[in-house]
Amino acid sequence: DNSLPTLVVCECVLVYLKAEDSAALLQWVGAQLQDGIFVVYEMIHPNDAFGQQMLLNLESRGCALLGIHATGDLDKQRARFKE
Repeated sequence: DNSLPTLVVCECVLVYLKAEDSAALLQWVGAQLQDGIFVVYEMIHPNDAFGQQMLLNLESRGCALLGIHATGDLDKQRARFKE
């Protein structure tokens, strides 16, 4: 029932998608829910020492974070939900 309050949890998943694909997904989910809220836990700050090491480790395993640079800080994460 799309009218019921709904919690959507995105834990380290959107960052693996291209920015335009995750934006489309968020828009679609948002359009489906009359009373929804998102909780997002994503990797950010790809340019600090930890972020650079994380990217190297993941890319060496074939797990590129396709959306990390488009949403790489808290302000960009907030903005994606306001668009």
